[in-house]
Amino acid sequence: TQSNVKPAKEEQDWQIFPNPIWEGQFNIQFSDVIAGKSNVVINITDMNGKVVHSMEVADENVIGGNRLIIQKDLSAGMYTVSISQGDHTTSQQVVVQK
Repeated sequence: TQSNVKPAKEEQDWQIFPNPIWEGQFNIQFSDVIAGKSNVVINITDMNGKVVHSMEVADENVIGGNRLIIQKDLSAGMYTVSISQGDHTTSQQVVVQK
């Protein structure tokens, strides 16, 4: 028999926009509502592995339950944005152009 139980997602689907980043602000849009779960930890690292920005966002500060606005003036270059919520962490690359 088939089960109607869906397996839990192991990773949160999200995207950064705009990418490349032209100004000191970008958005992180989640495909699912993340509010009401646990705080979101965001780390931005440069290509040398140095953390250049780190923040923890309480779930009540997530816009519409699925969007974050990050305000950070980064130097031109490529960065890795890592997002952790609970025991799951995912990363994406972002380019900053000046």
